[in-house]
Amino acid sequence: PYGNPIVIQRRNDAGEFFTDASDVNQIFLHEKVRNRKIVVVSIIGKFREGKSFLTGYILRYLYANVSISYEQ
Repeated sequence: PYGNPIVIQRRNDAGEFFTDASDVNQIFLHEKVRNRKIVVVSIIGKFREGKSFLTGYILRYLYANVSISYEQ
């Protein structure tokens, strides 16, 4: 029922980060979200330091709040 994540921050061969404008446009100019508030969350860290856990925790919280707001 929900969309898929889109990577908007990438690294080039020199190790520098860059943002791909086409990916950003795909997110922010999509017809379903262009007039809504959007929050971008970036989670970075070392290997096996809990990034996936934190991402899952945040998503579970957000999905629970979306379900509650639709029921009211």
